[in-house]
Amino acid sequence: MTWPAVCLAALAAAAFPAATAQVPEDRDGPAYYHATRVGDRLVYTAPGGHELVRVVTAVAKKGEARVVSVGRLRSDGKVTPFSEFEVSTGGLVHLKQYAVRPTPDGKGGQDLREVLEDRTPPPLVLKLPSAPGLKWATPRGGPDLPTRYEARGEETVKVPAGEFRAIPVDEFRGPPGRGERPSRFWYARGVGAVKWETAGEGEVVLKSFTPGKDRAP
Repeated sequence: MTWPAVCLAALAAAAFPAATAQVPEDRDGPAYYHATRVGDRLVYTAPGGHELVRVVTAVAKKGEARVVSVGRLRSDGKVTPFSEFEVSTGGLVHLKQYAVRPTPDGKGGQDLREVLEDRTPPPLVLKLPSAPGLKWATPRGGPDLPTRYEARGEETVKVPAGEFRAIPVDEFRGPPGRGERPSRFWYARGVGAVKWETAGEGEVVLKSFTPGKDRAP
């Protein structure tokens, strides 16, 4: 390669650096596999090019664990409740989940509102420490209809936000062998789910992760 070509290549590399994942500053702290700073912002790309924006709105201590509230950025610019997780070195417990559903508007019609879905008992969606082949279950659909989980070996996942070391977890809902709907989630330390895919629904990937300014409690 000639000297001018080398210079041009160096300038191009400086102007367009390789994409790398932004990671929180406190990675030397507890191994939390979720965003735990108020203001952490995660933007996902869903099938069809739709964007899903999630923002950490509150973090509270619960012993060694943290209870993390996550909001959903709506098209009107408002952030409304979306989910709540108990985050600890033992994994992720999905405490609450809101869904947008038609509900009575008090005038005989319906209106779209965020409705709190039942999470009793709250499912353990990631069990730590993880190991390939680790299995567990949560009676999300009742004692006779558990949601089953199985962890895979940690791997490097490339998404638009960058590269992450993540733990893949397979989730199986529905009667075993009868209409069971499998999903796979990839969880990265300090961020949470960086990718997931569900049979028949396509793939959702993390487009960007912006750490919040407030340090986790």
